[in-house]
Amino acid sequence: MSVFVVGSVNEDAIYSVAVMPKAGETVPCDFILAASGGKGANQAVAAARAGASVIMTGCVGDDAFGLQIRADLAKDGIDVTNLPVLPDSRSGTAIIFLDRTGENRILLCAGANGLFTPERFSDYRLPLAAGDYVLLQNEIPLATTLAAKQAAHAAGAKVIWNPAPALRIAPDLLAGTDIFTPNETEAAAMSGISADERDGPRRIADYCHDKGVAVVLLTMGMRGVWCSDGGEGRLIPAFAVNTVDTTAAGDTFNGAVAASLSQAATLEQAVVFGQAAAALSVTCRGAQPSIPSREETEAFLASHGHGRVP
Repeated sequence: MSVFVVGSVNEDAIYSVAVMPKAGETVPCDFILAASGGKGANQAVAAARAGASVIMTGCVGDDAFGLQIRADLAKDGIDVTNLPVLPDSRSGTAIIFLDRTGENRILLCAGANGLFTPERFSDYRLPLAAGDYVLLQNEIPLATTLAAKQAAHAAGAKVIWNPAPALRIAPDLLAGTDIFTPNETEAAAMSGISADERDGPRRIADYCHDKGVAVVLLTMGMRGVWCSDGGEGRLIPAFAVNTVDTTAAGDTFNGAVAASLSQAATLEQAVVFGQAAAALSVTCRGAQPSIPSREETEAFLASHGHGRVP
């Protein structure tokens, strides 16, 4: 089974600051880090480093970064046949402000990601098959995400939809999503329910199930993941680590979960594996540079008393 990632590719410019600047305020920057990013590319890297066979589908610009990211993804063993370089366009760019607590704020310029239309997607010939997993996010046009979702189901593949960044998604568009992975902010924007409310995680999951989602994985940072399969929910606790940078933690979780499921893990095993990979990622700076290998994640799990995940 393969993991197909249909999504964004960005160049990240990370600015480390003591505190976030307020309107009209200037604050000093400790350092600047340039790295590969984009939710789609991050999730592809996470899945590949977790041992999955990965095919990345998207668009990059014909700038130096576009060529470099294709080469970098290929070094991780990712198939980039369906990641073309678009002439006369810039690659996507994310400007990330990172404070000393590890929290971030992000400015995003879509660039070539915004040119990834349903028509362009339909020109690709993806070797989708029953049992594959298709991983989606919200950093490309929504119409393209929905086209990929339809193509996945037509082939008998399963869809994992990570609705990040948060957008207003019409509830009927959730129907048929096999695994939905919002964080607390995204879930509240969609459902109007806060995870902090009484029985909030269960109510959010029930909202998604009512709209046609089979499995809900509500990620809640250090509180863990509310895992609800067909209405049966439970909290899977997070791992405690020293946080340096939360950038790409959610992407790492999603990619690792997809990889684990593609390798015949149970849902709970996949969530635990994803949590471990995400925990390791926040102990390092940067998006893709922080994503751990399968061996690193397995060693982390073993140190916390967990057996090997298939």
